[in-house]
Amino acid sequence: MPLSSFLGSGEIAKSASKEEESQGIVTCEAPLYRYVLDYIELKEAGGAILASTANGYRWYAKHLMGTTLGKTPVNEVSSRQIQEFERDMMRDGYGQNTVSHTHVLLKTVFIRARKAGDIASNPFDLVDAPKRAKKPINSLDVKGVQKINEALMDVTDPFSTAVLLALMTGMRQGEICALRWQDVDRIGKKIRITHALSRANGTFVLASPKTESSVRTIPYGSELAHVLNGRLKVMHDSREKMGLDWDEGLYVVGDLIAGGWKSPMALGQEWRAFVRVAKLVGTQGVAPRFHDLRHTFATLAISSGLDVKTVSAILGHSNA
Repeated sequence: MPLSSFLGSGEIAKSASKEEESQGIVTCEAPLYRYVLDYIELKEAGGAILASTANGYRWYAKHLMGTTLGKTPVNEVSSRQIQEFERDMMRDGYGQNTVSHTHVLLKTVFIRARKAGDIASNPFDLVDAPKRAKKPINSLDVKGVQKINEALMDVTDPFSTAVLLALMTGMRQGEICALRWQDVDRIGKKIRITHALSRANGTFVLASPKTESSVRTIPYGSELAHVLNGRLKVMHDSREKMGLDWDEGLYVVGDLIAGGWKSPMALGQEWRAFVRVAKLVGTQGVAPRFHDLRHTFATLAISSGLDVKTVSAILGHSNA
């Protein structure tokens, strides 16, 4: 039974079948590297994973290239080979998280191979997962938050609005760039997360969030209402002066004329420049990333009395 049998039903199965017809399914006698790539291609073609996720999987799969494990037929892979491969990765200088993510990908492939009947037993049953290194959270302290508020609270440009959205809602960078005015309930003070920008083949594409929990509604308070209303007024007035009708489909931090979105990459570059000028430093003594605004929101929300489960739901965590 081919791997496509386990990609789901309906449109997913149809897409996978088309992929089988055009490329064929590698057999259990194929080298592991080719088998893994085929698994990723089928998942992507069937719509089970986003292009950005598939590209991430391919990056981890590339570590198999030229290795004894990668050249070994799937049905001949042993637990010892897997353990030696992971030890070699560590010796070659790969971080614990990279080794761990590669382990998870390969284990998933072998679970599917076992269900498909391509292997008699799963060698990963005898392999312990490598420990993942926990990075300390580099959130901003109260002084850092105050510095951002003082600098950006009354500025209505896309960058300032994006930063304050991240700080006050914990939204991801791609979610902020994909946010349209039609998803902002200005009366009920709620933001609906229905899309995100994700990277695919070297560019950004508008797509549904990766997980069901990422599709969510986030309440917001009077401070963010002030920020959003200011941004809305500037966009509305500017379009009116140019004789352009208002469009609720416009992106909140996007181009107010052409209507295009703001690239997460451009937003990241602007953030790094702002951090240098404002001399922002996180709790770990290093410059904060844009993503650390999300961590800062979570830290402040919990310290203000919100329970962890509620904060996780607002952040869109799958384990909320």
